[in-house]
Amino acid sequence: MKSIAVTASVAAGQLREFLLRGPAQQQGSHHAGAVAGTISHGSVYYVYGEITGYYLHWLASLPASDVQISLRARAATTWLDKYLQSEGMPATRIYLDTAPDDWRNNALFAFDLAMIAGGLARAGFHGLIKLPATLTQNLLAWLQQFVAGEQLKVCLVNDKSVVLPSRWSTQGGSFTAKTASRILLLARQAPVDASLLDVCRKILASYAMAADQNGLDMLHPTLYAIEGCLLAPDADYEKLALWFDQIVSLQAPDGSLPESL
Repeated sequence: MKSIAVTASVAAGQLREFLLRGPAQQQGSHHAGAVAGTISHGSVYYVYGEITGYYLHWLASLPASDVQISLRARAATTWLDKYLQSEGMPATRIYLDTAPDDWRNNALFAFDLAMIAGGLARAGFHGLIKLPATLTQNLLAWLQQFVAGEQLKVCLVNDKSVVLPSRWSTQGGSFTAKTASRILLLARQAPVDASLLDVCRKILASYAMAADQNGLDMLHPTLYAIEGCLLAPDADYEKLALWFDQIVSLQAPDGSLPESL
């Protein structure tokens, strides 16, 4: 029987090839450089700013000597630059065919923009891209609109009459630690307004210091929270490990996890 480590290594290699050479990143179209949010039977359903940010973050973890990686990173950055210059509020999901009535496109999410910020920061730090001034300026201008006193709004609606469904992504919570952490990563390479910097530092510190008290809700946003808190300057890694252990303890015999408690 192959060890789990060998199996995981093979799977990681296959995934790397799929993401670099498969249909994930658009080529030769109006949305060249954008990354798919959903792929079904080889077809891309929609492209997504948040996922394009994640893609940049992932590319930065690969060997920079691979020319394919730098080409992919530059293409993603070029698309993000156009995406954030679009007229009006950027769409959360951009459908490549007939667009359904998607409630997500009635709002702009701080988390999504922050994942773009994190991807740009990582790719810039590792020398894959040079951060375009227009892109960082537009991105930070949008993020600035989420500052509300000592908090960040979770989302902005494009019409005051819009009522969004009650989801973790619309209600806020500990996952905003990851939002804050990615904005702070970009702040190392681009000038960020003092009010945005201050609120991100406070959010990240508050969740990191309470890591042993935050508990679990839905596992997806809880994992985001832990990811964010790992980058807090005063992170207590023992507390974060115990928080993560609560998730691991919920694993079924086949390794799967429940969506929530």
